[in-house]
Amino acid sequence: MLFLTPLVHFGLRRLLLAALTLGCGPNPSWLPPQFGWRYFGVFGSRIVAVENLQQSGQVRDARLVVALGVSTTLFGLDGPQLTSHDPDGRKWLVLGATADSFRTLRIYSRVLLDSSLHPGTVVLGLHEWMFHKEIRDPPDSSLLTFAAKYLWLFHNYKALEDWKTVFFYRGASEVRRLFHLPLSVAYEPAADPWTIDEPVYDGRRRPQQYLDNQWRGFNRYLDPTHFESSQSQVDAFTQLVEALRARGARVVCVLLPESSKFRRLYPPSASRQFEAEAKNQSLEVFDLRDSMPDDLFYDYTHLNQQGRERLSAELPSLLP
Repeated sequence: MLFLTPLVHFGLRRLLLAALTLGCGPNPSWLPPQFGWRYFGVFGSRIVAVENLQQSGQVRDARLVVALGVSTTLFGLDGPQLTSHDPDGRKWLVLGATADSFRTLRIYSRVLLDSSLHPGTVVLGLHEWMFHKEIRDPPDSSLLTFAAKYLWLFHNYKALEDWKTVFFYRGASEVRRLFHLPLSVAYEPAADPWTIDEPVYDGRRRPQQYLDNQWRGFNRYLDPTHFESSQSQVDAFTQLVEALRARGARVVCVLLPESSKFRRLYPPSASRQFEAEAKNQSLEVFDLRDSMPDDLFYDYTHLNQQGRERLSAELPSLLP
């Protein structure tokens, strides 16, 4: 059994490195952002299905485009329509999830990076304000007001739960790599990887109460008097682009459509920072922020069904 000792030690080192790469430290900024964790499973099942199609010769890496982004990507882009309108006959896989920062998106991207897919192009569906410093909400209970205000643990309770989940995901990822196991050991292939199974926003506008609450939330960190960028977001953006390029992908940034009122909210400094970081990375950027009229939005940032169809029809031709 002595011959197993180096292997065990090697595996333990990999697991330890997985924990350390989370950026543990004394400052709460190392904590990961809040997630919709089910999207790890959604991403995994779609990617495994495409891996199977790839192995059978039905999909080629060079002809695969992955649209990776936040909820505006999830609800704003339709895979089958993107594919049908692509003048070069490329296949589009949409991987969008609830998120509002580059740190969140970077962690979601691990499912793609853990797979055998090497897409020819990755389209990052982004917004300039995603470099913002995250604001964490304390538990919503008046009984815990004092504790939430003064105790670090209460203030970061959700972030700690997220950190635990990221830790175990990274650990499982390292174990798969160590034993050369495919992503399919963790995820069942989706029946249809190209079509999202989320309820798409129809032509109706969100109720005013929802819009008011959404606007107050945006104001908390995007208003010029409150906006503050974060170096951890910049680092996450850089790491994401470098990791995708290391797999041979052409990385393209698309600034997704935003309603006119929302575009006027966040400060010029957010735009300047995004432009600087995109230039540092020599990225192609397609600015579609003002490409859709306000009547094609379901709320301040998400397109309705008609807007989704229009964007999905127009985007492929912009990417030669």
